[in-house]
Amino acid sequence: MDYFQAIKEVEKLRFKALIDKDYQAFQNLCDESLTYIHSSGKQDNLFSYMEKLHNKYYVFNKVDYDIKNIVEFQDTILVFADLEANLLVQQQPMQLKNRTLSVWRKTINGMRLFAYQPTPIK
Repeated sequence: MDYFQAIKEVEKLRFKALIDKDYQAFQNLCDESLTYIHSSGKQDNLFSYMEKLHNKYYVFNKVDYDIKNIVEFQDTILVFADLEANLLVQQQPMQLKNRTLSVWRKTINGMRLFAYQPTPIK
């Protein structure tokens, strides 16, 4: 399987789901053990992040995601990227400009987002 192409596809689907507010599609891409770190340093697991999405704590309006490098290990893929996003956080407009690391696991059910870590670009 071409994991590089698969990763590009699931990353596209991830951000499309967030923008379209298709949170079930987003959840389906995530590992049950997801660790989601925010650029603020706050941390969520899958349950708490999904709760915030459903309660409109985070509302994504636009995301530009530029993959810079993909590194494949046996059952894990690391994705290094630049992200720019416009969103609402607690109904307040916010713009993000981050370098990101996404960790994807290869599973029998496809690729699953296992961890996400952004770092603000100053």
